[in-house]
Amino acid sequence: MIGCRLALVVAAAGLGLACAEDRAARLPDFEQGARPNVLVVLVDVLRRDHLGIYGYPLPTSPNIDAFAAESHRFDNAYSHSTWTKPSVATLFTSVYVDRHGLGRVGFDGEAGFRTDVLPLELETLAERFQAAGYRTGGFGANVHIGRKTGFGQGFEIFYQKRLDSAPRLNRLFLQWLDDGTSSAPFFTYMHYMDAHWPYTRKLPDETGRFGSTRFERKPPETWTAVPAWVEKHLDAVALAALTARYDQEIAWVDAAFGQLLAALAEREALEETVVVFVADHGEGLNEHGELQHGFAPYPEVTEIPLLIRLPASYGSKPAVSEAVVGLVDLMPTLLALVGLKAPAYTQGRNLVPLLLGEGAREQPVYLDGAGVRAMRSATHTVFLGPEGKRECFDRQRDPMELRPLAEEPAACKRLATALEEWVRGLDNLAAGAEEGATVALDEEEVEALRTLGYLN
Repeated sequence: MIGCRLALVVAAAGLGLACAEDRAARLPDFEQGARPNVLVVLVDVLRRDHLGIYGYPLPTSPNIDAFAAESHRFDNAYSHSTWTKPSVATLFTSVYVDRHGLGRVGFDGEAGFRTDVLPLELETLAERFQAAGYRTGGFGANVHIGRKTGFGQGFEIFYQKRLDSAPRLNRLFLQWLDDGTSSAPFFTYMHYMDAHWPYTRKLPDETGRFGSTRFERKPPETWTAVPAWVEKHLDAVALAALTARYDQEIAWVDAAFGQLLAALAEREALEETVVVFVADHGEGLNEHGELQHGFAPYPEVTEIPLLIRLPASYGSKPAVSEAVVGLVDLMPTLLALVGLKAPAYTQGRNLVPLLLGEGAREQPVYLDGAGVRAMRSATHTVFLGPEGKRECFDRQRDPMELRPLAEEPAACKRLATALEEWVRGLDNLAAGAEEGATVALDEEEVEALRTLGYLN
């Protein structure tokens, strides 16, 4: 089973791990009733350690925290990449970047600026739900996640307009929901952009509750100009101002999420809906000398919140899980929750046993970013960089992975062996694959990438 391949690799390396799919989970009898709705709300660039439920002391997330109290909370959930397009592609397809191929922001080709497209042969979550009779809607504000780049596959409506606010996306979704004449359940993907760099769009409502947001020298909005600003002007005061701005935007998103849940409750739809709250990746705040994201897969850019709230019909109680899981696991999990099967090639695992309190075996996650590949377990992380350079971190003593171990314990060596074998398999897969499809971006789309800081 391809979905269990990572477990088999690490088990062969002596880690004693196995698939989570080795037992049947108790599910409602869908033949006796309608399948539930499924709503995935993804907040772009959201660090989990800036939410109250994950220990943050400032009031950034009262609505998310209240939702978590009714949900299954994962305390060790990870993105497999450090930026949006490959992360969401993995969420949609349950395969890693080496399989789906969306690893580039873009490149200058003979016909202008081009970018990778999600392969048509990979079925998406939306396609699976649509084939099962679901209404499917996508509403987002990130230029990477659009029809042109292949993410609209399977959606009857797929709205994407750069930097649209979360409240507006909520209104569009609810209008679509209210206008529908079908009694079929819905699958909806929401992609909020409000917490993204340059952290300036929500400041008119700033109250100072997260600290001063003032700078002596304002940081540039263009991503490529940030390193020079960091070197010359980033001090403790400037970093505190950046962090306060970031927190303010998280609070804005939190309010919008609360409004969305309230609107579903008013429509008596919330109790018939599986709701997932998640992020595509985190954000660097100079822990490793970097701002924003897109660099090596350190915790600040790969640790993400993951909350799953089930309808009462599942008989599942709110819980907290320490299991190590990733975005790659969402597709098989969400399909299984409504009695559907995932494609045979998926590389994630079904987390339904965890959600229903049946337990699951331990399994590390595979990560990559900026030419660095990594494997992270509950206790250690191994990084494999260019030219085979290797580092291992003890996550229990060094959770932010700031100090590589001078001498590797046996746990590091076993994890490194698993990572090296896994990477060899991915390299063989990539070597045998044809070059993926690309598409030209128009001037407005290129400008959108500049606005987000991806281009000069």
